[in-house]
Amino acid sequence: MVLSGADLYWTDWSRATVKTVPTAGGTTKTLWVGANSAHALATDGTNLYAAYQSGSVFQIPLAGGAPTTIMQDGDDASYVASDGKNVYWMGLYGHAIAQAPVGGGASAPVASPTAGSGLVVDATNLYWIDAGKLQRRPLAGGSIGALGAVPGFVYGVTSDSANVYVASEVSTSGTTSTVITKAPKNGNAPVQLATSSGKSTAIAVDVANVYWTNPDNHLVMVVPLSGGTVATIAAGQSPSSLAVAGGYLYWNDIAGLMRARVAGGIGTPEMLAPKFAWPAALLSDGQNIYWAEDSSGTVGKWSPN
Repeated sequence: MVLSGADLYWTDWSRATVKTVPTAGGTTKTLWVGANSAHALATDGTNLYAAYQSGSVFQIPLAGGAPTTIMQDGDDASYVASDGKNVYWMGLYGHAIAQAPVGGGASAPVASPTAGSGLVVDATNLYWIDAGKLQRRPLAGGSIGALGAVPGFVYGVTSDSANVYVASEVSTSGTTSTVITKAPKNGNAPVQLATSSGKSTAIAVDVANVYWTNPDNHLVMVVPLSGGTVATIAAGQSPSSLAVAGGYLYWNDIAGLMRARVAGGIGTPEMLAPKFAWPAALLSDGQNIYWAEDSSGTVGKWSPN
């Protein structure tokens, strides 16, 4: 799911469609129907970019109009991003990153990862993970540089203005742990903020903390951005996606949409909407939470009190 202006956009994976609805509620519209499963969606505020299992990448105007083919019949386009000038995507099962101009045009290779995952863009750089190393390439062009080693297999990547945060899985002698790493965008050495047993499925950040899921142990966890004591926000959960809004942390659980206050101390978890058969995604605009439930195709909104 992505937000732009007063509208929410999402992919219906099984039907290969891109849909939209006003955040205030209203009629759901189908913007685009692809040939097969939709893997990823991104926006630059003017267009949507949808990546498909076939390797195709399409540009869909937010204002309406015919989609533009950015890439046709590549191989498993799994991540997509745009800076408003170029579109970037990862394909070949994590072994290729390419770019093409917004509006269409000749594509050009960016990198050839050995085991790539994640794709994040900011005002100056494109970031991705390759075989445990956080890579960066300036949007203006130039050489690719590693921001430092990230241990294990990456399950989640997020960022703020100064750092990229990674949740990765490390297995040692049959024991699985999650490592939370902070990698400064200025190139300073990465810092491991926390380690916890079990693997993670999601990571989120606000101005004070990093949050992650630990479904193996049924936990939602937190550590300060500067490192320090790891704390449990909630136990007995089956958490998947995370989002932060209005001083609360939200997560999808099989039991329902959950939240706990995190501003000014950790509050008691509470259920907001019961029974997600298959929770799929959460998204925040800073004040409201939007969620998707996979089995029913339901998309909802929660406004904190």
